[in-house]
Amino acid sequence: MIDFSRWQRIPQPQRDLLFLREVGWFDTRNWFRPGLYQIVAAVGGVSVLAELASQNFFSVLLAGGVAGLAIRQVWQDMNSETAQLDADEFALRRAQFRGYDRPEAARQLALAIETTLQADKTDIETTLRLQRLQAIARGVNATSPQNFTES
Repeated sequence: MIDFSRWQRIPQPQRDLLFLREVGWFDTRNWFRPGLYQIVAAVGGVSVLAELASQNFFSVLLAGGVAGLAIRQVWQDMNSETAQLDADEFALRRAQFRGYDRPEAARQLALAIETTLQADKTDIETTLRLQRLQAIARGVNATSPQNFTES
């Protein structure tokens, strides 16, 4: 998330890329796109209501557990490492439409993430994202997020 107390202190290119990255993160979150876990969560929620109406509390617990597990899986999918990498990639693609070249956009995004998030060196996910962006900035052909999920 963006730390707005530091927002005005960072240069405009970094703000552009950070904003595009956040837009990409929200854009890739498909909560209501019908998938297996969304359907299971909806059916579980309806089952909870039906079982509450019939006062069958064991079935309420069972349906609630199934719905809870499905919602947990949807949440994990939305906040996975791949979702973060997809958001970074979205920002880099959109920055090219705004006139940035890919290495410069990657460098600015990495600087923005370091500045605003005050990256914790023990946070493996952020460290890997920053290393990937720095590799793109140097011109090294970094692996795309699609290749992460295929391997």
